[in-house]
Amino acid sequence: MREIDLATFWHNVRVRRKRAGVSQADIAKKLGIAQPSYNRYEKLESNTLTDDMIEKIASAIGCTKNELIGYSIEHYPKVVQDWMQTQDGFLCIMEAYEKYKKAEALFNKYKGV
Repeated sequence: MREIDLATFWHNVRVRRKRAGVSQADIAKKLGIAQPSYNRYEKLESNTLTDDMIEKIASAIGCTKNELIGYSIEHYPKVVQDWMQTQDGFLCIMEAYEKYKKAEALFNKYKGV
């Protein structure tokens, strides 16, 4: 799985979970773990995150994994939105994001940030 920004991911999960009225216990059950273990994820005390976990969390709160990761696709045409939600589309987006983060780091290093 490609690297993602865990702080953004878990923030999006918390916001969307609460908006959907889904408890931590509900998601923990779907993941097959105890609620205290799930709580450690949301508090960024654990950095283990698999694509399967992302899928199950997204399913539990009624959104897409792209929305949890922080990509908004609403402004794209429907055909593009559908592709972006496939495994190939997701991996392509993650690869582009990874390249962007590397370029941003190089730019900041050059700029002296």
